Amino acid sequence: MQKRSGLSALAACVALVLAAALPAPAQAMTPRLITGPYVSGWFGYWEPDSVVEALAAQGTSTVPEVNIFWWTFASAERPLCTYRTDSTCSTTGETPWTNAHLDGQRRILQDAGIPVLGSIVDGSSAGALSAYLSTKASRAAYADQIVDWTAKAGLDGVDLDWEKFAFADDTLTWPQTKPRWVAMVTVLGAKLRAKGLTLSATVPAGPYPFLRDGSPNPGTGYWVYAWDKIIDHVDRLRIMAYDYSYEYAGPIGPWPWANDVVRSALAQVATRTPAHRTKVWLGIPQYSRNWVRQNPDASYVTRGACPAGWAPAAGASGVPGMLSQSIARAQEIAAREAVTPTWNATPGEYSFRYWLATDGSAGGVPATCEAQREVWFADTRSAKLKANIVTSQRIAGVAVWEFGFVLDGFYSQMARKIAPPLELRASFADPIRRGDATVVTGKALRGDSAVAGAKVSITWVSSTGTTKALGTTRTNAKGRYAISVTPTRSGTLRITATSEGQRAVIARPITVRG
Repeated sequence: MQKRSGLSALAACVALVLAAALPAPAQAMTPRLITGPYVSGWFGYWEPDSVVEALAAQGTSTVPEVNIFWWTFASAERPLCTYRTDSTCSTTGETPWTNAHLDGQRRILQDAGIPVLGSIVDGSSAGALSAYLSTKASRAAYADQIVDWTAKAGLDGVDLDWEKFAFADDTLTWPQTKPRWVAMVTVLGAKLRAKGLTLSATVPAGPYPFLRDGSPNPGTGYWVYAWDKIIDHVDRLRIMAYDYSYEYAGPIGPWPWANDVVRSALAQVATRTPAHRTKVWLGIPQYSRNWVRQNPDASYVTRGACPAGWAPAAGASGVPGMLSQSIARAQEIAAREAVTPTWNATPGEYSFRYWLATDGSAGGVPATCEAQREVWFADTRSAKLKANIVTSQRIAGVAVWEFGFVLDGFYSQMARKIAPPLELRASFADPIRRGDATVVTGKALRGDSAVAGAKVSITWVSSTGTTKALGTTRTNAKGRYAISVTPTRSGTLRITATSEGQRAVIARPITVRG
């Protein structure tokens, strides 16, 4: 993912305080069960086959689809350019829409039954993509190329990850960019759906999900993405709730903020159409950040001899001294420094500090100082905590950046959040004869737990497939039910139960005799 200018330390603190102070939703939602795969996410084009193979082998019960960084908008002359593993891209060759590396990983996942979406990022200069989308003709042509290349690459859909609107383009351009973006999503969504393909929009989360009056902040600050305007035209809205702290040390995707991002999103996209909840995915971090700590006056924390005005050399995305690392690398550093990471319960992430000789300069003169560094990371424990937002806010799931960094056991531990299948039991007098009243009793279960409120229905089915509803009821607090039915003709009875999106059917034939 392209990264942004972060919050100041003060702004970060204020944002968390505001998030905590906001009122709860006016109407509490009944938590939903997670009943199927709910952990989507991304692979970078640079990842080796081994991490993709691990997901394919371990994640089939947990992961419903995967996004791979596939193309970039390089320029108006190369609007779709296929990534190579060395970060360059190509538009030439016999199959310019794919290459052996990407195609091999697509096959690994699809052979395991996991659909693959190709992500399109913006690798152009500031303002270039917005300018390219400025005419109806260019949008239509671009949509046609995207649909054509998606089909030829054997992909199941497209993920638009155009972050430069937020992090490179001047905000003064947003009034022009917003309608162009909405128009592009509209035309592309229609063309993809016509081919049975999926459209996902990946958008950033801003630091302030709500305004001071408690109303949702459009796009949580990045209103250029017009969540409320595009939601009807996309199949997925993936909201990147990470990099909350960026220029300064702090939590990467704190739980209170992420929860409020989802609350704000739902107020914007699902108030009018509640079903849109199932389009919303919460982007969650699975990586670490490593900063040089700063004092309140913005000087860097050092010890020993260090020249005045010293600053560390530029790190990730130009932030002085900051490193973007895997979770495993953070754990290796902690072990090397004999430091035990601290679990921070409120944000739901780990952190630790250590000292390290760090290259930098003072007044343009190179200098190495012993600086105190601060590391934060979000791991499987963090992800499991975020899964609670899925249940409480009744959204589709979480989207992981980045699958290549997850720890061993990630998929199996996330799978434990998935509820057991619904089971239906029934008993009745046998034989059942037409014209006679019969009481069917039974119980609905998930694992060893009774399911209250499940809808149980009995339907008569003729030998030719004609059906007639005979009775419906709900299970009580102990999961039990009883229905009296009187079939008037011979045939069979079908007994079904539904609860939280799950369905169970009595498998054995129940014959109504003449």
